[in-house]
Amino acid sequence: MLVEVVDTALRRREELLAKMRRLRDRSPPGITWHSFNDVDNNDYLFVGVDGSRNMILYRGYALYAVAAESVLARHGRVEVCRRAADVDILIPYWLPEERIRLYMSILELRLALKALRDLKGCVVVLDGSLISMLVRPWKYGGAAHIKYLDTSAHERILDSVKRGELCVASKEIVEEMVEERREVREEALAVEYLEYLTLMYEVLREQEGEVAAIAKQSEAHGLAGGLPDVALYEHYTRGPGYAPGGEVALARLKGSLPAYWEFFRGLKLTVAYVRLERGGPVLRLETTRKEDLPSILKCLSRYSVGGYPYFMAKAHRDVVISNRDMESLARILGLYGMRTGREVLEAWGGR
Repeated sequence: MLVEVVDTALRRREELLAKMRRLRDRSPPGITWHSFNDVDNNDYLFVGVDGSRNMILYRGYALYAVAAESVLARHGRVEVCRRAADVDILIPYWLPEERIRLYMSILELRLALKALRDLKGCVVVLDGSLISMLVRPWKYGGAAHIKYLDTSAHERILDSVKRGELCVASKEIVEEMVEERREVREEALAVEYLEYLTLMYEVLREQEGEVAAIAKQSEAHGLAGGLPDVALYEHYTRGPGYAPGGEVALARLKGSLPAYWEFFRGLKLTVAYVRLERGGPVLRLETTRKEDLPSILKCLSRYSVGGYPYFMAKAHRDVVISNRDMESLARILGLYGMRTGREVLEAWGGR
């Protein structure tokens, strides 16, 4: 780090701390907080789903690993439900970070859909935000490419989803298209995005259960306080409880999607902010249904460890793929020590 960075931080220390205090102490109107005391005690079957990804970028190709796990929680007991994983060479070598993140999300959604279909009435809990999963811009797979895809690609994806396969079906289709055409085409890569949207559609329209997502961090600004709503609720409330955050219509946040837009344009999600235990963080929760939400949140609080659902923490801990894990995979495949292009930076102590 440059010495100028440290000098600037020291010089502006009081100014920056004062700015943080002004933002924190600006009390917004309309903060309400409901205790769990008057909420019914019901028992729900929760299925937490989380995933992980990592990769090594070599000179000519990318070795990646993705994994996902679903964890059951009911009657105070927590146990692993299902696991899915994939290790492969990315084909074609293009946009590796975005595509491997998409592969991870596909495995998570396949586990979520499997739980909704097999465990009637369960509440599937994903890590993050349902809204962000649909609104987040992807660097590829736009409508101009998806609408030109051969219908057989979509049919193969639908068939794989119907059979409940725990895999990334689209990557095989993409490899076949690249092998056949000998070049990279946007419409070939759009197949992966189409599989993702297909799974989002199937998960969110499933009527036999409920889908929710829990975010530890959120930039949503519904309250007029200058800070994210999560930070404001955390500062101005104390004990366990919740605050309704209203209803969000996807059509107001996203102009269109290249597939299933007739369904997604009418999608509405219920938002709530919840603290599961005293001293814990405030979390943002989004769900497809608002019925029995206070009761679900109270039941969720019974699994809280450090302010976060234990079954979600377990799924996250189990699936983490570390850099050391990737090195082990490289050794297994005989790739350890091959050039990545970062050797010069590492020799100088950089990253």
